[in-house]
Amino acid sequence: MSDSMERKLSLIEQFALYGHMLSCKTGRRFRRQLKSMTKQLQEVSNTKEDPTSSTKHDEYVVFHLSEQARNRIRIAIRQKYHKNP
Repeated sequence: MSDSMERKLSLIEQFALYGHMLSCKTGRRFRRQLKSMTKQLQEVSNTKEDPTSSTKHDEYVVFHLSEQARNRIRIAIRQKYHKNP
């Protein structure tokens, strides 16, 4: 299914995907979610926000957390999974 968003499918592949989508509710839901995530990531990558908050590499958006945010996450994980933080 993700192939159909990245390239043009052959006629046989299009029919196979269409047939699958007709009978698979989970597949249809997954496709909607995939399209939604793709659209949201494209919108985020096109915003003119602080360039240190995200970086676009080719077609991927990489988000950068501050050192303070990373430390908060580390502490939360340690507290959750270890008795001694």
